Amino acid sequence: MKEKSKETALIHGSSGSVYGQSLYSPQDENHPYNPTNPYAISKFAAERYVNFFAQQYGLKTVCLRYYNVIGRRQNYGNDGGLVSTFIMRVLNGEPPVIEGDELRRDALRVLKMW
Repeated sequence: MKEKSKETALIHGSSGSVYGQSLYSPQDENHPYNPTNPYAISKFAAERYVNFFAQQYGLKTVCLRYYNVIGRRQNYGNDGGLVSTFIMRVLNGEPPVIEGDELRRDALRVLKMW
């Protein structure tokens, strides 16, 4: 791995959920970590592994923290995320629920993943 690390980069898809409940807005990379569910904990742990390999082997790495990803294969069930929950509520004649006092949210539309 050390021989390849000079020309190889690892891009890890993480999640903004590693921050937990926002202490301030907008969140930035200095926001304290506080993962509050198994998904967020797994993303936080994976980032630590990525950092380990970067330090241990000199591997070039980057962790991208996505928020509210939606795409063609989106799950519209109970655990489909913020955007799909909004869509399903509107289609069912219900108002979308927005928690907190700010009406600003980020969303990322994914067209293709390889």
